[in-house]
Amino acid sequence: MRSPSSARSRSSSTPLPDPLISSQLGDFVIKERIGSGGMGVVYRATHSLIGKQAAIKVLRAELVSPQLYERLLVEARAVNAIRHPGIIDIFGFGTLPDGRPYVVMELLQGRPLSDFVHAQTRLDVATTLWVLDHMLAALGAAHRAGVVHRDLKPANVFLVELPGTATTLKLVDFGIAKLLESRDSPTTVDGTILGTPEFMAPEQIRGGIVGPATDLYAVGIMTFQMLTGVRPFQGDPMQVLFAHIEQPPPLPSTRAEGIPPELDTLVLHLLAKDPALRPASAEAVRQQLRRISSLPLPGSLPVPVRSARRAPARAPVSASPHTESLSTVSLAASLRTGSRGWMIGGAVLLAGLAGGVLWLGHSASSTEVTPIAKENPSTPPTDKEAQAAQAAQAAKDAQAAKDAQAAKDAQAAKDAQAAKDAQAAKDAQAAKDAQAAKDAQAAKDAQAAKDAQAAKDAQAAKDAQAAKDAQAAKDAQAAKDAQAAKDAQAAKAAKDAQAAKDAQAAKAAKDAQAAKDAQAAKAAKAAKDAQAAKDAQAAKDAQAAKDAQAAKDAQAAKAAKAAQAAQAAQAAKEAQVAKEPTVAAPPSTATRPARPGLTRSTDSERRLATRLDSLYDQLFDRSPGGNPPKDLVAGLLRHYQSAAAASNEYERGTVRDALGRWAEDFNRRLPPPASEVVAAPPPMPAKPPPPFPVISRPGPALPTATLKDVRRGTKAEQKLALRLEQLTGEFQERTGGNDTSGLGKRLREFYYLAAQEQTSDERMKLNVQLDAWQQQLRMYFPK
Repeated sequence: MRSPSSARSRSSSTPLPDPLISSQLGDFVIKERIGSGGMGVVYRATHSLIGKQAAIKVLRAELVSPQLYERLLVEARAVNAIRHPGIIDIFGFGTLPDGRPYVVMELLQGRPLSDFVHAQTRLDVATTLWVLDHMLAALGAAHRAGVVHRDLKPANVFLVELPGTATTLKLVDFGIAKLLESRDSPTTVDGTILGTPEFMAPEQIRGGIVGPATDLYAVGIMTFQMLTGVRPFQGDPMQVLFAHIEQPPPLPSTRAEGIPPELDTLVLHLLAKDPALRPASAEAVRQQLRRISSLPLPGSLPVPVRSARRAPARAPVSASPHTESLSTVSLAASLRTGSRGWMIGGAVLLAGLAGGVLWLGHSASSTEVTPIAKENPSTPPTDKEAQAAQAAQAAKDAQAAKDAQAAKDAQAAKDAQAAKDAQAAKDAQAAKDAQAAKDAQAAKDAQAAKDAQAAKDAQAAKDAQAAKDAQAAKDAQAAKDAQAAKDAQAAKAAKDAQAAKDAQAAKAAKDAQAAKDAQAAKAAKAAKDAQAAKDAQAAKDAQAAKDAQAAKDAQAAKAAKAAQAAQAAQAAKEAQVAKEPTVAAPPSTATRPARPGLTRSTDSERRLATRLDSLYDQLFDRSPGGNPPKDLVAGLLRHYQSAAAASNEYERGTVRDALGRWAEDFNRRLPPPASEVVAAPPPMPAKPPPPFPVISRPGPALPTATLKDVRRGTKAEQKLALRLEQLTGEFQERTGGNDTSGLGKRLREFYYLAAQEQTSDERMKLNVQLDAWQQQLRMYFPK
């Protein structure tokens, strides 16, 4: 049977009930306490009306200050403004009656990333890439909103797992380190540096400027741990802090197999000591990840795979048992919760970096601070190093013996103190029991008064509710009457609007019909004017054709008469020559230049080649001594080259036109002998041709263009271009490329006109001219 004192001692150690359980904060009723830490206590709560579950975090009383309250409110607003699915949602803020602020946030179901990367467990590369991509997406959104996490670690990366949905990732405890630092100043609390040593960046340890690059350094540490199962720097917290500042990180591939070299490079980039040398942003790191490998589909978390780690060439310094259990290590002495605390003031940290550190709050069984061993697998220890190691081991053994004796003495003192404390506890319990009885009576009296007040308040609430219901009924009737009046007014307004709309529609229809009639009249007048212009032009063209034919007949008669005269002169000359003795002409000594070869595949090509060869022979035959003028030879050879380069009928027609001009110059400078002049047959009375339109060319000749220059932007322009193509084909078919009428040049002028922007009237006039040109083509070159 236990003694009464033992029973009292047991009851005194039972934790007191949490007064917030079952209480209501705003719209939420607190159900249970689900966690606590150095910052505060977390409860599970349920919305009193809709049943929504939430997490409520209450700040510890010893941390409360006006500055921290204001900072907590600002940070809650900032984090809530991020609005990213990868950031925990904050949707409530308030203050308890005792002044402690609290934050209402979403309640997550799942596991933190720390469950996947606990001691000696690594993730496969695909899982690591998936976690990094989702984590960096959320982190980038926070940075763009101006919020820095400052305490990134696996425990603050939560994998949300809901039945029937894909796994998602959220960042939690956002801005906590920043809040703690802002208690008394913008940067630190009395020079205290806060954070988790294993994941702190060098600038964070030194108390420098903290920004997005600080979070990316923590991402680098987490990436190393996910890939290898260990962190890059091992040892107690003080050793790890110094390693972050001074020691270069190892390659992940030296600690585990199967890590791509690109990930080695990325991790070293993230762990650069200088923040300016790290990646520019979280999004930049995501882009590097995509270049390394294709990421798994969002929402499909690969199953974590445990892989054997590669044993390092030299074992790193082991972490103390407290290191793995640390959540967020606060270095301020006021935030210790039973475990060893670390405080590094600004001046003290500088002194520590020079040769020593300040250790505060450690227990009786203190741990020796051992420098972090730097790995150098490729260099074997020398004899001198071995001797030094033996000496160090001997000193360590001596110190261990000394510590064991000190521990034994301390235990004896502790036992004596325990006996003394037991008696004091017994006396204190007796006093406590008496006080408890007194407090119980006081509580009973207070409860009776509270019950009476509650009954009074209930009656008052009932009366207030009755008055409220009566007023609500009155207000509902008034609202109903107002709505009826509003509906009647709306119906009248709708009717008036419909009448106005009908009148407007009738007026618009009338105006549209009038415009349509006016347009029809305008179109009829334009068609009539166009027909009149066309008839006038046809008459004018017929008269011009008649005049041209008369001129042509007169010219033919004149040419026949001249031919007869030339024939008579030639006959007289030949008779005179026959009487004179024949003298042989000296042989020609001129060398004829080579002519380019010509293609003779088609009739058109053969006709052009034959004409060139004929003119070539005539040039040398007519020239004295067979030495023609050099400019005539050069000009004829150029026409040979143009004929050889011509690829279509249009280009050959251009060569023929130029060759005709050359032949006129040739005949003028070297007239043909009388023997070459063939008398034309006497003119035969011919039936005058029917009148045909002549193309009107007002003003100077127009520039020419090609068919490909013709505009084709609108349907009207496309229609005109199609007609020009058809007329071009008909022209080539009828003339065979041998055009001596000038119709080809006029067609190229039409190309130029069609290449310009034209109004509908100008386009109509051009079509009238094309009609006249087509009639003249068919008249000159009938099939």
